[in-house]
Amino acid sequence: IVGVFAPFEGSMKMNADVRCTVDRGKCMNSGAFSRRHLLMSGFVLAVARAVPAMAQEDATPTATPEFPTLVLRPAGDGSLPYFSVSMNPGESTTLKALLGNGGSNPVDVRVYAADGYTIANGGFGLLDSTAERTGVTTWLDFPTRDLTLQPGVGIEQDFTVTVPDNTAPGEHITGIAMEIAEPIDAGGEGMFRFKQILRAVSAVLITVPGPVTPSFAIRDATYGLIGAVYTLSIGLENDGNVRLRPTGKLELSDGQGNQVISAP
Repeated sequence: IVGVFAPFEGSMKMNADVRCTVDRGKCMNSGAFSRRHLLMSGFVLAVARAVPAMAQEDATPTATPEFPTLVLRPAGDGSLPYFSVSMNPGESTTLKALLGNGGSNPVDVRVYAADGYTIANGGFGLLDSTAERTGVTTWLDFPTRDLTLQPGVGIEQDFTVTVPDNTAPGEHITGIAMEIAEPIDAGGEGMFRFKQILRAVSAVLITVPGPVTPSFAIRDATYGLIGAVYTLSIGLENDGNVRLRPTGKLELSDGQGNQVISAP
């Protein structure tokens, strides 16, 4: 079992748009929480959220839809696909995001900041635009915004991040997201038809210098039926102040002490 976990605990200000041409995720020809969570370090991901839609049975296969290609990342030629800054309490800095449409059709999108969390089995997730902002996300002055992006075009968006006074040392993580404004048909036949909301997410990692205290704990294990599958769930908590990549081995024995599972 291998994972990267981070403790979870900025103010952002939107400035004038700078339009550009999107080429492979880069902007070309630029012009004018109260409790801690475990977070994976895979900070940028595209999420397809399925929305089931019941439809009358239709024997005619539907054409494969063309999905939008959303681009959300730090602007410039940096190697990181997410935002990473080191700041002292009380400091502010300005960052620049690239919001782009790499597809062949115009796309209406919503851009917003939201709290991060750990998805099942590890991974960086972000709440949706309707969720209450808490923890480090409350540092961000990043208003929810609706845009129309033309194909092959993006905008560079400046924003500021302010670390509150008396912020504890360590890594503090939140994120911003861009998602299509309306669900799109994901195909399928008959009653098995789905609509999807496509989303791109980029984390904002803020490191406050100071003592590093790596630590994590193994919590209670539960066993039960989830859907049609019996599942063993084990809680892992990062109770330190930096990301970790713990490794380990799982051994499960029956009531007679016979080993039934050993992983990896």
